[in-house]
Amino acid sequence: MLLPFFLLSVLLYTPEKEFLRYIAFVLCVIAIVTDLSDGYIARKFKMSSELGARLDPMADKLAVNLSLVFLAANSSFEHNIPLWFPPLVVFRDSVIVVGTYLISKKLAQVKVTPRPLGKITSFCLSIYIGLITLQIASLIQIFLILCTTLVVLSLFDYLTIGIKFALSYRRTVYGK
Repeated sequence: MLLPFFLLSVLLYTPEKEFLRYIAFVLCVIAIVTDLSDGYIARKFKMSSELGARLDPMADKLAVNLSLVFLAANSSFEHNIPLWFPPLVVFRDSVIVVGTYLISKKLAQVKVTPRPLGKITSFCLSIYIGLITLQIASLIQIFLILCTTLVVLSLFDYLTIGIKFALSYRRTVYGK
């Protein structure tokens, strides 16, 4: 529910409207804390559902991808996200979503479980988004390198898991 307000704050930000980037930062922190709390509460009290397990990662991907695109598109941020970075993250997430869909559709229904590297990547991307809103130059470049590395590594991690699943399914079903 906070995403439209975050995106609006980012979209309307200019150096003359400095308060908007602080609003964006506060909304980013609230979104991170509530997302982590929601997941913790669901696991702790066994309140998870099939729908929630599917929608939560999708909502997280949507929030991160839109945030990166909006931040990159607003040149008023002095230390901005490079234009090549959002497409890299969108590509990674698209491969994960499409790959999961194809495996479920063509082979067998798969239970979507976030990978540890994927969780770390999402968390670092959230921190990077927060750093951009605060314009903390000393950390932005470090997190760009860290996030880029994690995005690529997690892409290969998910690809490896997907390929292994597909090959083991094929061996199980077709004996090949």
